[in-house]
Amino acid sequence: MTKRWYMTDNEIKRSWRCAEDRKAQIRILGELNGKTRAEVIRKLEELGIDLSDVIDRKHVRFSEEEDRKIWQMRQNGDAFCKIAAALGVKGYFRIMHRYDELMKEYQQAKPLIERALKRYANGDPRATAEEKTMIRTLIRRGI
Repeated sequence: MTKRWYMTDNEIKRSWRCAEDRKAQIRILGELNGKTRAEVIRKLEELGIDLSDVIDRKHVRFSEEEDRKIWQMRQNGDAFCKIAAALGVKGYFRIMHRYDELMKEYQQAKPLIERALKRYANGDPRATAEEKTMIRTLIRRGI
């Protein structure tokens, strides 16, 4: 969808406060701003709006920023329940599952990264498209 929000933060807050059906308001805000449901939910959370009575976090995908936080906190030895609390997720099973997915991605990418690093160390700047994509993805996620 588009990057720009057509409504200002104050307009979004006002429309949220005045909404009779807040679940429907998420869809309406998405349509008005050309955003997905997940993007609207993230925006509302950024604005400090409590959505616990409207949505269940288990239906919202993790953003790259949240993936980065999960990865970094787990690498620092934090428990899954502590990570879940930091992200505002009820229960820690989703965090465990997402961390397992991130570990699989990392294990899959590890040989590609090592091969690309060897090429660069030997002065060969070529890398396959797959290697470049995987490296960019991992860097974005902070892995």
